[in-house]
Amino acid sequence: MTSPDSVLLSPIDSYANRVWMAPLTRSRSSMPGNIPNELMATYYEQRASSGLIIAEATPISPMAHGYYATPGIHSDEQVAGWKLVTDRVHAKGGKIFLQLWHVGRVSHSALLPDNQQPVSSTDVISQSKTYIDHSMERHDNTPPRALETDEIPGIVQEFVDATHRAKAAGFDGVEIHGANSYLLDQFTRDGVNNRTDQYGGSLENRLRFPLMVAQAVVEAWDDPSGVGYRISPLSEHKDVRDSDPEATFSALAQGLGELKLEYLHAVETWDRSELDPRVEQVIPAIVKSFKDAGGKLYIGNGDYSPEQAESAINSGWCDAVAFGRPWIPNPDLPARIANDGPYRTPTPETFYGGGPEGYTEYATGANAMTEAVEQRHFIQQIIDSDIESGKWGMPGDRSVVTTRFPPEPNGYLHIGHAKAIFICHGLAREFGGRFNLRFDDTNPAAEEAEFVESITHDIHWLGAHWDGDVLFASDYFDKMHGWAVDLINKGLAYVDESTPEQIREMRGSTEVPGTNSPYRDRPISESLDLFDQMTHGKIENGKMVLRAKIDMTHSNMNMRDPVMYRVVNTPHHRTGDKWHIYPMYDWAHGLEDSIEGVTHSLCTLEFEDHRPLYNWFIDAINKDRDNPIHHPQQIEFSRLAISYTNMSKRYMRQVVEENIVMGWDDPRMITLAGFRRRGFTPESIHAFVTGVGVTKFNAMMDMGRLEGALRDDLNKRAPRRMAVLDPIKLVITNWGDGGDESRVEMMDVINNPEDDFAGTRQVPFGKELWIEREDFMIDPPKKFFRLGPGREVRLRCGYWVKCHDYTQDSEGNITEIHCTYDPNTRGGNNPPADEEGNVRKVKGTLHWVYAGDCVDAEIRLFDRLYKAEKPGKATGNHLDDLNEHSLEISNRAKVERSLLNKTPDEPEWSDGIRRFQFERTGYFCIDRESSDDKLVFNRTATLRDSWAKQR
Repeated sequence: MTSPDSVLLSPIDSYANRVWMAPLTRSRSSMPGNIPNELMATYYEQRASSGLIIAEATPISPMAHGYYATPGIHSDEQVAGWKLVTDRVHAKGGKIFLQLWHVGRVSHSALLPDNQQPVSSTDVISQSKTYIDHSMERHDNTPPRALETDEIPGIVQEFVDATHRAKAAGFDGVEIHGANSYLLDQFTRDGVNNRTDQYGGSLENRLRFPLMVAQAVVEAWDDPSGVGYRISPLSEHKDVRDSDPEATFSALAQGLGELKLEYLHAVETWDRSELDPRVEQVIPAIVKSFKDAGGKLYIGNGDYSPEQAESAINSGWCDAVAFGRPWIPNPDLPARIANDGPYRTPTPETFYGGGPEGYTEYATGANAMTEAVEQRHFIQQIIDSDIESGKWGMPGDRSVVTTRFPPEPNGYLHIGHAKAIFICHGLAREFGGRFNLRFDDTNPAAEEAEFVESITHDIHWLGAHWDGDVLFASDYFDKMHGWAVDLINKGLAYVDESTPEQIREMRGSTEVPGTNSPYRDRPISESLDLFDQMTHGKIENGKMVLRAKIDMTHSNMNMRDPVMYRVVNTPHHRTGDKWHIYPMYDWAHGLEDSIEGVTHSLCTLEFEDHRPLYNWFIDAINKDRDNPIHHPQQIEFSRLAISYTNMSKRYMRQVVEENIVMGWDDPRMITLAGFRRRGFTPESIHAFVTGVGVTKFNAMMDMGRLEGALRDDLNKRAPRRMAVLDPIKLVITNWGDGGDESRVEMMDVINNPEDDFAGTRQVPFGKELWIEREDFMIDPPKKFFRLGPGREVRLRCGYWVKCHDYTQDSEGNITEIHCTYDPNTRGGNNPPADEEGNVRKVKGTLHWVYAGDCVDAEIRLFDRLYKAEKPGKATGNHLDDLNEHSLEISNRAKVERSLLNKTPDEPEWSDGIRRFQFERTGYFCIDRESSDDKLVFNRTATLRDSWAKQR
């Protein structure tokens, strides 16, 4: 049986769970063109709860196809189609890789350009069949030809090009398909590779091509954490065999591990009831070779049931399991695993081709699936059950649900608090109940009114509006004090005069039982008198405490006579000098919940061991009581942790007080105020938190996921503007030909290509412009498509210009670029064809700002505050891991004048912060220190994931 606590549902690294979706060929792309479409976007969106979707095998080039209607990744139309898919998956908080595929000899000439022969490592035909049209009838493969030696680097380049296209389409990574008898497998195995050149014969030679592809793809992606590789070492699918699969694939795995790949994904079997006995030896040897060499994760695949997958992960066999066909009829597979089913059975006749039936609409016989599939996390399930049973009132009454967010006003809220806020607020709203905001102001030495104001502002900003007035624990001090006196009278609490050090020593350890305090059995009347003296300020700080009398040998150390009150002779920011004792968290927490009628007291996992004490205090108060107080239910969920950050309030306070940052709202801080000032939107934070999910497993989330949620939001809403951060002047020397060289033309520029209603704006264009210094090189490398001597580029929405000269200062720095423009290219459009019908083309498009009408600006380029994934882990001091390049400031920027004041095309942001996408540069917002005299912009995020490369 499986449950919400299943290891399958636990996060691993940046993946929300270990229930991955294996690539499944479904042949639903639009034909002709093999273009991903809306139906496919819906299909993958439905399955976004997977820890990682590995999208179906996707041909990297026209010659890589082997089946009808499989989507490709070799045309702009296909990239746009896949972008539909990735956008939808990301909007649901999912993560998706694309599997890069070349079928090799498993193909038919009818599927290939000009009816060419398939290509392979060999000219031996594959004794398998494929389908070549919408009838899905199987046809024999066409006899292949063996690739020429000099053709193989071209295939490697096709993998590279496909990788770049996958990145452009928005995928989070790629998986190289080296399994199931396709091209890379045909080179790997000695049973089919009969070559005599450097790509055949010896094991080293046979692995040369697959490892060339892997290395090239890693370099193209820029980061091995975005690359996986699939193998099927024991499969003889489509008559591909190997004489020694353990040796062959262990060597391949070692080479892949040396490239630091994110994962190795192995098809262990097609049918677990017919498991090859060699699996027990071969797979562990391969995985060891991969991980010993530096590879990261191993993903098992092979007809696993959920229970078998649980066992495999718990035993250390694999890190996650890629399920295949179970995903077809069960798009909510993780939710069904949490509920131990039920599981639908797929219908094979709808596997390949067709429409929504058996794809986005699953049918069994004549009964189409119409039920809404909704994944319910474990807290929702608990509340569902409570409502059904009438635990808190009448059965079915949803309005009784009451949650709360109880911050301590001793610092600013951080991103981890956002998760708790959204969970507590979201559940209250979902069930039509009540959401309280209560300040746990029980520590007067550390609390300030400033923090109360900042916290309420942050919660409003997130959109999590509370019900009724803001509540304070200090409002309940009288009641809590009375209950403490009651426990003393019941013999369940006593005043202890031991020093803090003595109390700590008497508690023992997890291995050593505690020992009773010498004051534990003092008379009740004596404890009552001393507690009264503590209350009225007659006892010095640290001289006495009130402790609960529970069990000093309890296995849970929280139950070893915990402290309930300590003496603090410090004025309180709300109650002044009234109180000289203050309640400890464990005593106050449950009582505050009880007073407010909280039904579900939600907190993070570190308080799980405190739950028995939470319950003990309320039960102790209710002992022998005619009118028992309300007893809430404490439920714990995993806290949110993000790489390269530190959420400790103590450490955050330290970097503020030591002026390492500009304040609590410094854009490098992990505080909500810092995120807001940096330009993050509450919607993007909500999307990120939703994508993380609600589980009982702590995991380190990747900063790239948070920035990805932000990009998805800003890409749709942020207006585009042009800003040049490091300007160099470009002079159009023929601007005055046939006219006035001082003339200025107004260009129509699209405000936001993602928003049809955003319209256009007019931007001036004239003889002198500013462009980015990095967009010009005197001697550019091969793949530099920007400006250089003799080179022509498009100025976005302006004209095409061609460089014919430049000037330099005495130190060799470029000071000015001289170009001519083509009057026939206004708006950046292509010029007319020449007399022979040839159309001139350019590859580079640059942004620019008109020098005669622009505004100077300061640009603050923020990066992560720490350079280590876990700050302080190596040395014990988080300050040792500070990133010395976390802030770079440019005072030379030139920006459009339209940025000076809000324009009608700008959206209304809920917080009033103006946000933009600077073309080709990134997302930016106007800082609160900005003025008409000095514009200041903060970089919110780069256009692409800058974190992945740094990892």
